[in-house]
Amino acid sequence: MERLTYTALEQGRYDGYLLRQAPERVLQFGEGNFLRGFAEHFIDVMNERTDFQGKVVVVPPASAGKTGRINDQEGLYQLCLRGRRNGETVDQCRIVSCISRAVDVFEEYALYPLQYHRGRNRLRAVQPDGRPPPRRVPGQARTAAVGTLPDRTAGVHHFSL
Repeated sequence: MERLTYTALEQGRYDGYLLRQAPERVLQFGEGNFLRGFAEHFIDVMNERTDFQGKVVVVPPASAGKTGRINDQEGLYQLCLRGRRNGETVDQCRIVSCISRAVDVFEEYALYPLQYHRGRNRLRAVQPDGRPPPRRVPGQARTAAVGTLPDRTAGVHHFSL
């Protein structure tokens, strides 16, 4: 069986939506089936239907060869949705292309710009320029935007399926 890659899809004349190149806008901790079937599906549909055009960098929580499998397929995977929507049977498959790469924190630790130093009897994370990292807002998803945005609402995109 041929590995799922952009080249294989082009040679097979795949005519569905694919986002080959885009800035990495989301850093996601975890790469399990739920995240790939739920969060990445939403991001992929958002890329298709809005101007978000962003890729996800996945950080598996444990080093078990998962980054190699994801990177070997260039972050691509097939998602099949089956069920009922508005009383109608749904049975659809799509190639999800919003993952740019997976990073192994044990092998590629130097890629993370946060540094830790002692302050007031506890360790705290700081960015390379000394500023604290962005705070997580209660109720906010645990994915973090990567990069700088011109204003606080520039990265907010609303869509419905």
